[in-house]
Amino acid sequence: MLAKLNFFTLRKGKPLPFLFFAMKSSLNQTKKDAEKNYRKLSDPLLSLVNYTQGWLAEIRDQDINLHKLQQKNTHPHKHPAFHSVATSITKHLSTNNIHSLIFNPTENQKVYQGDYSARKQRWQDLNLSHKDIEASFIALAQSRNNLAFESGYSNYIDMMLDKYGIPPSTYHDFLVKVDSTISHLNDQLPNDTDLPSWFYSEFNLPCFVCRMPSFPFASTDQIYDITARYYPILKKYKHKIETTLTQSGPSSIRYVKETDKLVISLDQTENFRHRALGLIHELGHAISFLQDFNQGIHWMEKNIYTREKDAITIETQLLHLISESLYKASLAEDLLTLRRVLFELELYQKKNQNLSALYAETFNRCFTTAKQVNNPLYLIDKRFITKPLSNLPHAIAREVIDQSSQPH
Repeated sequence: MLAKLNFFTLRKGKPLPFLFFAMKSSLNQTKKDAEKNYRKLSDPLLSLVNYTQGWLAEIRDQDINLHKLQQKNTHPHKHPAFHSVATSITKHLSTNNIHSLIFNPTENQKVYQGDYSARKQRWQDLNLSHKDIEASFIALAQSRNNLAFESGYSNYIDMMLDKYGIPPSTYHDFLVKVDSTISHLNDQLPNDTDLPSWFYSEFNLPCFVCRMPSFPFASTDQIYDITARYYPILKKYKHKIETTLTQSGPSSIRYVKETDKLVISLDQTENFRHRALGLIHELGHAISFLQDFNQGIHWMEKNIYTREKDAITIETQLLHLISESLYKASLAEDLLTLRRVLFELELYQKKNQNLSALYAETFNRCFTTAKQVNNPLYLIDKRFITKPLSNLPHAIAREVIDQSSQPH
């Protein structure tokens, strides 16, 4: 383990020998902490060796990230790009007081709910200065590109590809094949002949899941039970999985080393059908983690992209097995994810675009019957502000899986 510590970097290609020696001196204590906690666990998921390796890797990453932050806060003049991003976020959120629209789920959802004409009127009544907000949004994107350049990357996209562990060749294939994937997903969408005229318009997020006349699940427990029929490992370790509700964002999962539990967080602002989809995806992650643990692979060993691809593979198999109707209805969610990613890729590659037009264009690209012209609602998507390009691993993994399922 010690031999592997000297490749960790603060910025691309720049080793941290001082951090290496500091970490080396505390490594034995960290190892003791891991072993002490392991002895407290009941029916641990990993062997002592794997558990300790994972603990060390997690602490190592935390130490590196903390060191980066301390360096940037202690010597701001040496890291102007980092502070420029923070300043840009603050400035953007203060523009026209859009903070509550972005971070208050109730206010955000009002834009997409109720009578369609009322949605448009509510947006107009906000009287937002789109030009000023767009300018601050573009400035934020540029500050992130500057941060990436300062860190040794060509742009922010390159930085995120490295963070998520996405090979450049895989990213290139994604760009080449994305329209083929979009076409294939559109071909599989439900054949709903009674869609309202505004279904693909600016003030609506197209959802076929909510339009399903019936739904295959009535409770969270039922989702667990049905999933466990196809993946018995889930039943064996159900006592090691906890589910919580949160308002902090989309569904997620994490392994908590102190308790030896997989903790799934679901968005309580969503309706049950969408929480069910989120749970199925996170159970895909849980099953993947459990399979890895049984094979001696700890929770820190795989990169984010590989983890996402493993989970989506299981999720897709589950949806096909449980309900073909639900699988097809869920594809609109994948298309919305692709739309978000395509918008961001353009944002970080080209300066001074008409972003409302770009947001409409990327929507029309993903939903092939849509005819949007301008769509300013990118302004209230929280993930663009707080988690830029966070959907990139999911989008690329989804395309890889979709391409493998198509006849060649």
